[in-house]
Amino acid sequence: MSETPHAFSRRALGTHALFAVGGLAVGAAATSVAVTGAADAAPSSLPVRRSFTEYRLPEATQTHEIAWIGGSRLALVTQMSDSTLIKLWLDRDSERVTDERAFTVGSPTSELHGLAPSRAYPGLVWATLQRDNKILLLDPQVDDVGKEPTVVRSIDVPAPGFGPHQVNEIGDHVWAGLKYPSPQTGKFYVLAVNHTDPADRTLYECLPQPVFEAQEPASGLIYASQDASSSIMQIEPASGRTRQIPVPPEVGQNPVGLVRCEGRLEGVWVTLAGSDTASTGAFGRIRADGRPVWFRLSSHLGRGAALLHLADATTPDGPPALWLLSTSLLNVNSPDALIHVTFNDDVTAVVNEEFVALPTQTAKAHRVLPLTKTVLVSEWNSSTVAQLEYTAATSGSWDKGLPAAAGTGHVH
Repeated sequence: MSETPHAFSRRALGTHALFAVGGLAVGAAATSVAVTGAADAAPSSLPVRRSFTEYRLPEATQTHEIAWIGGSRLALVTQMSDSTLIKLWLDRDSERVTDERAFTVGSPTSELHGLAPSRAYPGLVWATLQRDNKILLLDPQVDDVGKEPTVVRSIDVPAPGFGPHQVNEIGDHVWAGLKYPSPQTGKFYVLAVNHTDPADRTLYECLPQPVFEAQEPASGLIYASQDASSSIMQIEPASGRTRQIPVPPEVGQNPVGLVRCEGRLEGVWVTLAGSDTASTGAFGRIRADGRPVWFRLSSHLGRGAALLHLADATTPDGPPALWLLSTSLLNVNSPDALIHVTFNDDVTAVVNEEFVALPTQTAKAHRVLPLTKTVLVSEWNSSTVAQLEYTAATSGSWDKGLPAAAGTGHVH
C-alpha cells in the first residue's frame, strides 16, 4: 500500500448553460411478455410526465461514472480523459443540480475512472486511477461543494495487474476489474484487496476485458463482466476457483453493466451492449444457481437497443422494475435513452417497456444512477449529466396497466 498523497488542483468552471428541458418520451408501449391477457388496472386520469434536464460539465473527451453519497446533497462524476472529479450540489427537495465544481485527481493523465461509495467508511468513496494503477479512498467533503477532496488512502495495484477500471466494495474487500493487459504477462485480471489489510490481495486471471464486479446475494459468489470476450466470470472467493459463463451468441454479446439487486429482483443483473453493427436489447439475471436467465426487449426501439448499464427501479408499492440505459457508444443506430422495464410478480417476463430519449443523441449515454426522486445519466461523449424528472400514473410506477401482448420477453 502506498500512502503517498495525490495532488488535487481546482479547475474553475465559470457559468454553464442549462439546456434541453422538455417531455421527451418516445415509443411508450406495453410489449415483450411471456403471458397474454389484459391488465385489470384502469388507467389513471393523471398524465405521466417525463422531462430531461441536461447540465453541461467542463469539456472532456470521456465523462464516465456517477455516485451519490446517500443522505447528502453531493453527487460525483468522473471524467477520465483529464482525470477530473466533478462535485454536483443537489437541492434537497427537488434534487436538481444547483452548483458544480471540478477538481483534478492526481495529474491530468492519471485517468480517474471508477467510483463507489463506501459502506465501511461512511461519507467516503472508492475511486480508481486507471493509468496510475491505483485505488484511492477519497473524502469528497460532502458538506461543502467548493471544498477540495482529499486522499485518505492509496492502494497500489500489485503486479502483474494493471489498469483498475470499475471499483466495488464487497464486505472487507475492494474489487476492481483491471482494464489494461499486464505489461508483464499480457493477460487480464480481476483484483480483490482487503481494505483493512492491503497485503491480503488476490489477482484472478480473466478474459479481456473485465468491467464490473458484483456479489450474488444468496450464494455469495462474485461475478465479473468481460465485455471484449462476451463472457461472465464467476468467482468463488473462499476457494479461489473461477469459471466462465459464455453469453449465447443468439442472445447477444458484450456484457458490460453488472449490478447486484436484492428483494424481488434478487440476483446479479447484466446488460449486453452488442457490437458496432448489431444490438439485441438483451439483458440477464443470475441467481444462486449460477445459471443466467436472459430477457429481450421487443418494442420497436427496444429490439435495437445497446444496453450498457442498469439499476433497480422497484418502488415499495410498484411492480419489480429496472432502469436500462441504451447507448450509442458502440452502435450509432442505438438510441441514447432510459428504458423503464417492469416485470410480472415472479420476474419471469417483461410486461411493460417505456422509453425516454436523451435530449442529445449520439451522446454515448454511459451510466445511470437513481436518486430518491430523480435519475441521473452521464453522457460519455458530450461532457454532460442529464437528469430525469418524472411523475407516474399510479404509485410511482410507470406501468399504466396497458394490455399485455403475446411475445418472447423471456429467453432461455
